[in-house]
Amino acid sequence: DAPWSDPTTVWAGDMEPAPPALVADPTGRVHALWIVSAEPGQSGMSLWYTQRDAAGWVPASAVLTLDGEAERPSVAVAGGRIHLAWTDGRIGPLRYSRASLEQAAVASEWAQPRSLPLPSGSDGASAPSVASDVNGGLHLVYAVPWNEDRGIYYLRSEDGGVTWSAPSAVFDAAAAGWPSVDTPDLAIDADGVIHVAWVRMPLDGEAGAGVYWARSEDGGATWSPPHTVFEGPCGDPRLALSSPGHVHVFWVDEMAERIWSHRHSP
Repeated sequence: DAPWSDPTTVWAGDMEPAPPALVADPTGRVHALWIVSAEPGQSGMSLWYTQRDAAGWVPASAVLTLDGEAERPSVAVAGGRIHLAWTDGRIGPLRYSRASLEQAAVASEWAQPRSLPLPSGSDGASAPSVASDVNGGLHLVYAVPWNEDRGIYYLRSEDGGVTWSAPSAVFDAAAAGWPSVDTPDLAIDADGVIHVAWVRMPLDGEAGAGVYWARSEDGGATWSPPHTVFEGPCGDPRLALSSPGHVHVFWVDEMAERIWSHRHSP
């Protein structure tokens, strides 16, 4: 019932920013990162960062310069660091970087971006989603939308992003006969159960054809069969956990003039 604060300008510039990725750390600070296109006549993009503490938002700064296109940044906090994943273009190589939480506003403190593993036959990923568990482990899911390797894939790091597991399939879209999949989202229970939601995509059209969910109770080694959350034109599923086992799924319902819809399971 407390009132909301007045809107605050976090960043303003000449170029349009992409939607920000947000994460809170254990001290209550909120960290935000977003991608901004280069100035007219220039190539590449830049990734901007800011944080909010009790005193308010600090001035935003450009922390990474990216040579080409970049999309769908996703962030997590683990081990005193902020971890960032994105793709080069809507479908392309999967990139990763990290920085200390205390020095994330300093460009030189960000690790040189590097590629994360994809299935051996894949030429690109889309829509990465990264999250941390209560023990500091990092978990990441992404989609391979096309060709024989199409599906939803999972990576794991137990050493703060230094090394990552080989990709394992959350859902094999090719084996299931699905044309395509995209936009997975990831959430992890306090008891370690991993939840993933994604959309089934048709070969033509921009809207998804259904929202699906699966979970793993053994650290990503095996996954439940996909459960149908919604069938119909849709997009951008989002997961939230209000308590262990209590799962909320939000998505854009394209049948109803682009409203947000919600289902939950206790």
